[in-house]
Amino acid sequence: MRYVTPVKSNIQLLNIPIKTGINLMPELEASIDKLKANKLSLDDLANAHNGKVITSGLMDNNQLSQINKNMSQFLYNLELNQYTPPFTTNGFYYIIKVIGKTEQEFNPLPIVRERVINDYINNYKAQIFSEISQVYVNNIEIHENVLVQYIDGLNSFESL
Repeated sequence: MRYVTPVKSNIQLLNIPIKTGINLMPELEASIDKLKANKLSLDDLANAHNGKVITSGLMDNNQLSQINKNMSQFLYNLELNQYTPPFTTNGFYYIIKVIGKTEQEFNPLPIVRERVINDYINNYKAQIFSEISQVYVNNIEIHENVLVQYIDGLNSFESL
């Protein structure tokens, strides 16, 4: 929602390239319990499968959805130091660990007031513009003399 600060997550992203003929999904699914018990790390998995681990800064929902459109739903329900189930997208296997998270907060009243006013003004401008443009478009008439002069002008331009 526009009137609250967005939830932002700091994540570690394991990505392993998908190789034709090799299905790592069962192994990755089995590794989640070991990750939770700290018997295995994302770096261990990355080293074992020619992957890499990327640590992000704080990312909001829009940034997370660039990785995967369902990413924000995955992370919204996770607490600190929890993992997503493994998933595939864009030719990679992924597992994500939440290593930081900011909570949603309501913006102060002056900021909300300004946004509400600006939203109203912008919406009102768009509505007025639409109504005015429809009136003009519906009332346009082209007189035959003007059309003939325009066509003659185009023909004389082509002859140059």
